[in-house]
Amino acid sequence: MLRGVLARLGVALGLGFLAGCSRPAARYVERVTDDGQGAFWLAGSEGYLARVDGNSRGQFDYPRLRGSPDGATYEHSVIPAARVVIRQGTPYLFTRPGEVYVWAQGAWSRLSIDFPTGGLRQLDEVLLTDQGEWIFFFHSPILLRASHEDFLAGRFTTETLPTYVTWLGLLDHTLYGLGWEGSTSKRAIYKREAASRWATIPTDLDIVYGLIRTPQAEIAAVTDDGLLIVEQEGQPLPTPRVRKILGPGSFFQTPITLGSRTLLPIIGRDTGLLEIQPGGLRIWRFPEGGQIVGAISRGASIGAVQMSGEVLPPIPGEPLGASVKEIAQ
Repeated sequence: MLRGVLARLGVALGLGFLAGCSRPAARYVERVTDDGQGAFWLAGSEGYLARVDGNSRGQFDYPRLRGSPDGATYEHSVIPAARVVIRQGTPYLFTRPGEVYVWAQGAWSRLSIDFPTGGLRQLDEVLLTDQGEWIFFFHSPILLRASHEDFLAGRFTTETLPTYVTWLGLLDHTLYGLGWEGSTSKRAIYKREAASRWATIPTDLDIVYGLIRTPQAEIAAVTDDGLLIVEQEGQPLPTPRVRKILGPGSFFQTPITLGSRTLLPIIGRDTGLLEIQPGGLRIWRFPEGGQIVGAISRGASIGAVQMSGEVLPPIPGEPLGASVKEIAQ
């Protein structure tokens, strides 16, 4: 995790241009959101927000809470400054200090939402289920859940997590978190079984970047160089299976979800995106650039979004090399 944070900070400090325009180096893209209509949003630090549609890019910086700069919250190098979530075609913007905006008539309009967090103002993650339920995770072992109507009215159901988690996501309509096992440095996976009730799946690993679902209906933890399979068809495995994919000098980072596609960014000796498909692996290589923070669909192809906001097309037919092995079926 530390390596990924340092890589992000190193690239950010070296930026002089974003999307071809001179701007302070502290402004860089952290989250990419496909709007489902052929365009996508780039959300970043210091109020930076842009919408890209084909070759057209419009900048729509969001107003930040007065007196609360991005650096005022204590995980600013890890937690995104802002993220866009699309609900039924309408973009909603959530900032790290817990502000909420809705996109209407070409501008961001602030919503007055009072999250019952006891004064905690760092929003770590926002999820929207297929059933339209909102899930909010603030920087504590607390989850807030609400229907859209209750969300707008400021009414939330509170649940607890076993511990603070560094990753939270929905896989097969089930909520998973990635935290620690007790007071140790070993990472543990938490699977929600009911309100405030979670099953614990130990990993015996110190570094895990996130969880994915493979085409073989497996739940896997993303490690430095491969996958740790912990579930098959909804059932935990008595002994997790290790699948090593990368060779020495290359490392995975936090997985990227692009619609129904799962992509794993690779840094180190090799760089690119590894896509896990039903038939095996697909490698996407890109011209040299900064750290990949997101991806967009370009028909059957994929574009890689850099921290600078630049979108790189893949190199046609470029293999990643012998350092990547096929996933065993």
